[in-house]
Amino acid sequence: MMSLLFPYQRPVRLLGLILILTAAATRAQEAGGNPLTLEQALARAAERNPALAAQRYSERAAEALIEQAGLRPNPQLEAAVENFAGTGRVQGVRGLEATVQASQTLERGGKREKRVAVASRDREAAAREFAVRRTEILTAVATAYVETLAAQQRVALAEEPLRLARETIEAVDTRVRAAAASPAEAARARAALAAAQ
Repeated sequence: MMSLLFPYQRPVRLLGLILILTAAATRAQEAGGNPLTLEQALARAAERNPALAAQRYSERAAEALIEQAGLRPNPQLEAAVENFAGTGRVQGVRGLEATVQASQTLERGGKREKRVAVASRDREAAAREFAVRRTEILTAVATAYVETLAAQQRVALAEEPLRLARETIEAVDTRVRAAAASPAEAARARAALAAAQ
C-alpha cells in the first residue's frame, strides 16, 4: 500500500514534530522537570502515533482473515413455497407446496490451504508495511529531536554574545562616569548590544 502523502506534506509533518518536541522540551524545562530524552520521544511516537495504531489494526485484521480462510464454507439451507393463498380448489394452504434444500460445498484441490497461504502472505505484507512505517516515523522523530537540540544550542550560543554585550555596556558606562573613557566608546558598546539582540 502506497503512502497517500504528497511530497510537500513530509516537510510540514517534520516541522510539526519539531514544534511539538520544542514545546514539550520547553514545558519540561519550565516545569523544572527533566528534559525529554531521545528514547522517551521515540517511545512516545511509537506508542501514540495514529498512523502506527491504524497499521496495527490492519495487522490484526490480516490475522483474523487467516483464521477465516481456514474455515470450511458454511452450509446453506433454502426453502421455497408455492401455491400459497391460491384460488379455487387450491384456496388457502390446501395446495401449498414447500421445498427445502440443504447444501454443503465440498472443497477439493487444496483450496482452503491456498486461501490460508494467501491470507498469510497478506499478513506478512502488513507486518512489513508496519515495520517500514514505524521506521519512517521514528526516523522523523529522531531527526526532529536532533534539529530541536541544535536549535536550542543555537539559541544558547546567541544568548552568550548578548550577555557579554550587556556586561560591556555596564563596564563602559562605569568608565565613562569615572571619566576614564569617552562617550563614543559607550555608543559603540550600545551598537554592539543592538547587533547582538
